[in-house]
Amino acid sequence: NSIISFDPNVRLPLWNSEDECRKAILEFLPFAHIVKISDEELEFITGFNNIEDAKEVLFNGSVKMVIFTKGKDGAEAYTKFAKASIPGIKTQVEDTTGAGDGFIGSFLYQLDKNSVDVDKLKLLNKEDLERYLDFSNRYCAISVTKKGAMDSYPTLDEFLEII
Repeated sequence: NSIISFDPNVRLPLWNSEDECRKAILEFLPFAHIVKISDEELEFITGFNNIEDAKEVLFNGSVKMVIFTKGKDGAEAYTKFAKASIPGIKTQVEDTTGAGDGFIGSFLYQLDKNSVDVDKLKLLNKEDLERYLDFSNRYCAISVTKKGAMDSYPTLDEFLEII
C-alpha cells in the first residue's frame, strides 16, 4: 500500500528525441499515485498550457493526486475531490537546482509523517493540501538560497528553526 510518486523531471538532452521522452513519461504516468509536474513541463507533457485542461491527461490510471509547481508563483495540488493553491515566497535565489526534488521530497515526508497511504490520498481536504504545500514551498524557498541540490537542503531541525 505504498505511495508511488512520479516526477518526470524532463531533461531533453538525455533523450534521443522529444517524442521518445514524452512517450516514456506518458507510459509510466498511469502507474503513479502522485504526479508532480512543473509549469515548465506542463505543455510538453500534456499538450495543454493550463493545468485545468491538463488534468484530463494527468488523472490517468492510478493517479490520485497532481501537484503542480510554479516556481516563484507557488504551487497547487489536486485530487479528484479537493484543490489547494498557495502563493510563492519571495526570496533571494542563488540556485534552483534540486528545488523540485526538494519540494516533492518534503511533500512525501509530510504524507508519511501523517500516515497518509494510497487510500487516504483521496480523502485529503483543501486545508490538508494547503498545509502540505506551504511546508514544501517554505522548504524550497530556503533551499534555493544556496548553491547545489543536496547541499542546499536544510535538515528538518534546521528547517524548523528557520521557519
